[in-house]
Amino acid sequence: MEKTILCYGDSNTWGYNPSDGSRFGRDVRWTGVLARLLGSSYYVVEEGLNGRTTAFDDPIEPFRNGREALDVCLLTHKPIDLFVVMLGTNDTKPFHGVTPFMSTKGLEFILMEAGRAEYGPAGQPPKILVLSPIAIGAVRLHDDMRNYFDETSARKAAELGSRYREVAEQYGCGFLDASQYASPSVDGIHLGPEGHAALAAAVAEAVKSMLG
Repeated sequence: MEKTILCYGDSNTWGYNPSDGSRFGRDVRWTGVLARLLGSSYYVVEEGLNGRTTAFDDPIEPFRNGREALDVCLLTHKPIDLFVVMLGTNDTKPFHGVTPFMSTKGLEFILMEAGRAEYGPAGQPPKILVLSPIAIGAVRLHDDMRNYFDETSARKAAELGSRYREVAEQYGCGFLDASQYASPSVDGIHLGPEGHAALAAAVAEAVKSMLG
């Protein structure tokens, strides 16, 4: 029976192209590559949104609060065998005033909600895989990205790996530090094609381990 994997993230899940601001094709995005690697026994659902945070409203762009949008996504795609979440980069924008601790609490809210039995198969909760986000390349930030991120963003992002690992273990979730497999491309924030491919390969191995 086909297994459903819901990938919930921000612009690096949506597939933002750092070269020109367009969207990479499905065959380039890590979610699309993941689907190809896993084969027809898995259904990979893309739920990426540019600017999405873990649990914080954006004063510039609406609908970016990941906690508030979560239930609609879960209800839309249930039953979900595996929920994959990669958020936190946008939390580091200076105008949010969010600390790494606060981002981790935002993630925790998401794990508590996504882990409810009503969203999984046969009355069981979905399994969950937490991805801490890729690094922020502060010295390589394009001018347009510098409107949103700075050196403090990079320092905050660097803390999320260890913090996310702890909360993933606390909730019995799988964990991958995306920064160990992929790096930002030309704008210092977003994955390029090679990064998408590398991340997809790592996630595919984790999926096979968790779902069999």
